[in-house]
Amino acid sequence: MNQGCKRVPSTFPFSKILKRAGLTRKRRTRPKRYRRSFLVPRPGEVLQVDIQYVPYLVEGRRLYPYTAIDCCTRLRIVQFSQEMANHVSKAFIPYALSAFPFPVRIVQTDNDTPFTPWYTAASKTPLDRPRKSHPLIPPRTPRLNGKVERSHQTDEEELYRLRHYPTRRDLGQAFARWLWHYNHTRLPMGVGGKTPIQVRQGFPEYAHMKQLRCHPC
Repeated sequence: MNQGCKRVPSTFPFSKILKRAGLTRKRRTRPKRYRRSFLVPRPGEVLQVDIQYVPYLVEGRRLYPYTAIDCCTRLRIVQFSQEMANHVSKAFIPYALSAFPFPVRIVQTDNDTPFTPWYTAASKTPLDRPRKSHPLIPPRTPRLNGKVERSHQTDEEELYRLRHYPTRRDLGQAFARWLWHYNHTRLPMGVGGKTPIQVRQGFPEYAHMKQLRCHPC
């Protein structure tokens, strides 16, 4: 077959001829699914928790910001760690729950190994036993953790890209100032043009409660 042919001809001219003759099928395109952000009516109803990493090394090491964000007010708690591990997650969750000025009903995370053993060889909770108040989003659906994911993007755009901090102390001080700005003065688009503190003050029972901790390191 194809004896005497020095070069294999391109398929483009043939496909073009078939298309003109109406002998090709149009490829079906799936309709786009538009993401709908869910509304959380009260503070503490859902707390999204996730882990990011500082996009550059600090003192020669990788740093991992653990972030918890209240889906109603967008108030955030952040704490840095030098490792991304299950025992760090277990310590961060109580820290975040004690720092927020209102009780938290649900803590939501993704399926990463610091939060769940379901995709590792570790021992697992039986399926018939409830996982209490820690729901996991379906695998490969980071959009369902969209509020905490978006806050990580904001950190990248408005802090990390502006300057590299050489030491953990420098980064911790800068991030503390940035986190205070995020919670108190920065006007986000997703909560009606109000700061997270202003949204919290809209609930009279939480208006005068303790301030958030802003010491990530």
